[in-house]
Parts: sequence; C-alpha cells; structure tokens
Amino acid sequence: MEFVYLEWTDSAGSDGSWIDDDLELARIKSVGIKVKETKKAITLAQSTDDNTPPKWDNMLIVPKKMITKKQILSF
Repeated sequence: MEFVYLEWTDSAGSDGSWIDDDLELARIKSVGIKVKETKKAITLAQSTDDNTPPKWDNMLIVPKKMITKKQILSF
C-alpha cells in the first residue's frame, strides 16, 4: 500500500451569487492511499479495508497534467 501527497491545480467557480472578477484557479493539497495510476491520472482513496480485493472509500481521481508536486509518504 502506497500513501501519496499531491499538490494540484483545480478549476474554481462561484455559487451564483454576486462576486468580484478575481476568481483564481484553486491550488489543492491531497493525501491518500494510491488506488491506481495510469498514463493520464492518479486515483487516491481516503481509506480501505482488509477484504480481498480491497474496497475503497472517498475516492478522488486527479489528472496528471494538473499535478504540480507528488511525494510518496513513508511511515
């Protein structure tokens, strides 16, 4: 099992209320268990269980083109 720290850029939006025009791209920091990595994306999960195969909870897929920093964590 591999734990990963990612910094990545995400889109940003408004909730439809009146806002200024200074909306910026969001800089996101995520930590999770690496579920899968492909040429295009990395999939992280918040938690897993001990089933075979494992089941995952709160999954997030991040496009590799948006990742600005990746670090493998060790405990």
